[in-house]
Amino acid sequence: MRVRARACAWFYDTWGFLALANRGDADHALAAEADRWRDERGILVVTSDYVLDETLTGLSKAAGGRTAIRFLDFFEARVAASRLTLAEVNRPRREAALSLFRRLAPGSPGLSFTDCTSFALMQELGLTETFTADRHFHRAGGGIRPLFTLQGKNLLWSPDRDRN
Repeated sequence: MRVRARACAWFYDTWGFLALANRGDADHALAAEADRWRDERGILVVTSDYVLDETLTGLSKAAGGRTAIRFLDFFEARVAASRLTLAEVNRPRREAALSLFRRLAPGSPGLSFTDCTSFALMQELGLTETFTADRHFHRAGGGIRPLFTLQGKNLLWSPDRDRN
């Protein structure tokens, strides 16, 4: 799998999918605004099977099984229509993620292994923009950055508009 170019795709993290799929999420409106902005510009969406796993589990816990299944139906339709690229965390990617986890986890409380699989995929595919507010993406290296940042008590999103 090859993604066209860095600025042409955003990697969607669990945080983004949870905020988009759950209307009760405090960040839903902001995430929906950013997702519409992306869609209007034709920026591709890339994610992984590990992120899908984490998202379905999180949605089921936070909003219930029906919400998780609605999201899954939407997700599968997007993949089938080639509007979302689902990357598999295969053995080489998992090994790269394990190496990243060993390096980053000691200095990153709460870092998830799923985040490390995302970092490995993004580095492999040359992606830098992440649809997330997860602070761990600042530590990934390789120019990877979250599109959402917390300033005081306000969550803001900031796409690199000059590149998109």
